[in-house]
Amino acid sequence: MRGDNDPDVPGFRLERGDHACALIIGRHQRDEVMRPFVGEGLRDGDKCICVVDSVHPATTMEGSGVDVEACVAGRRLDLWRSADVYCSGRRLCTQEMLDRWSGAFDEALGDAGSFGCVRVAAEVSPTAVRDGADLGELFRYELAYDRAFSGYPLLTMCVYDLGRFGGGVLMTLLRTHPKLLLGGIVIENPRYVRSP
Repeated sequence: MRGDNDPDVPGFRLERGDHACALIIGRHQRDEVMRPFVGEGLRDGDKCICVVDSVHPATTMEGSGVDVEACVAGRRLDLWRSADVYCSGRRLCTQEMLDRWSGAFDEALGDAGSFGCVRVAAEVSPTAVRDGADLGELFRYELAYDRAFSGYPLLTMCVYDLGRFGGGVLMTLLRTHPKLLLGGIVIENPRYVRSP
């Protein structure tokens, strides 16, 4: 059984309620971060939701020792494509995304749900953020996520590929995530702006 402070990713400690950000470059780094985070959750009996851009989500779990098919069939693991989560390739839509997350969390944690915790490992698609206006919507979404789900037993790790997004998104990420993972190092983020 997991204690609230047990490490999930080497050097990266999350507690229930954390909404963290992993800054990566490339698929290899993405998989190196997501694979142990999701694998640990499955071993601990958590509901896990893995959102991946650019490949089939199951590919991310290859080599993890997790029986992906059995976990999906047992509804312990949901594998979603980023394009399907972040408004189906259209412009970013905060309310649509919050509704989708709310439904998934309520299903896993509600009266009929059998999970005590939900882990979200979500690679954000750069196709959802196309210009400066969308960066503002990304900021609103990240703050709204914090506000909407702050009381839920969640461990959330957003994954941003800086090779695909570029540095322009960095200030938004710094303002909306209390913890950052960069190059395997955890940074307690002093620029985090707690949502009202």
